[in-house]
This record gives sequence, structure tokens and C-alpha cells, in this order.
Amino acid sequence: MASFLLAIGSFIVYYFWRNRIEYEIPGDYRGWIIVQYGNGACEALRDTGAFRVIRVPSSGRACTSDAHPDRWTYYKFEYVYPNGSRKALPWNEHGKTGIQAWLTGYRIEDQSEEIFVGDEQAMNHSGTPPASR
Repeated sequence: MASFLLAIGSFIVYYFWRNRIEYEIPGDYRGWIIVQYGNGACEALRDTGAFRVIRVPSSGRACTSDAHPDRWTYYKFEYVYPNGSRKALPWNEHGKTGIQAWLTGYRIEDQSEEIFVGDEQAMNHSGTPPASR
């Protein structure tokens, strides 16, 4: 029985551990971020052990050869400043003030994830996300 529980526990840890994505966003960036998945011309996600990392350039456009996660995923958004300091960004907290990340959607046709960084009012008035290509 103990080995069965250990096996189930190990599977659960592995299943959820691999679906942890951290977005490293340039400090004080505001606007749309488009991340295209499954693009063979792009590098695989960097693996820090705890997270798979998407480093967002100042253009707001990133890509990876990795496939988009197909199951529940834990997301983490952080500003990364030139001096190496970091600031965690809350995400999708409607009605809360301040800058945060808004995971707004995923476009199947071009395998791209759409994220807006800014306050809720700015997101609501930002218009349509740009195309990934």
C-alpha cells in the first residue's frame, strides 16, 4: 500500500511540477505580450528546476519551440530590472488597483498566448491584441 501511495504521489508531483511557467518581463513594461508556442525556429524554454521560463524581450514578442501546456498550469509573472532585482506581478485580479498581468487568451490558429501588462482600465481600453507573426 505504501509503495502505491508513493507512486501516486510521485505522479502528482511530476504532473503539476512540469506545468509551472514563469514570465520574466522587462521592469516597468506596459502593454501586450504575445508568446508563440510550437515554433521550431525558436529556442526551447529554459528550465530552472522549479519553473520553465519565458524571457520576454522589450518588444513584447516571445516564442518557443515548446508546445503550449495542455493541462492545468501554474503561472508566475515577474518584472526583472537591469540590476537583477525582481518584482512579482499579481495576475487576473479584477477590481484590484495597480499594475498586473492579464492572461487574456490563447489563439489556436497561431498557437499564441496573449497577455496584457498594466492596470485593468488600460487593459479594457487596449484594443485587440496584435498578431503573433
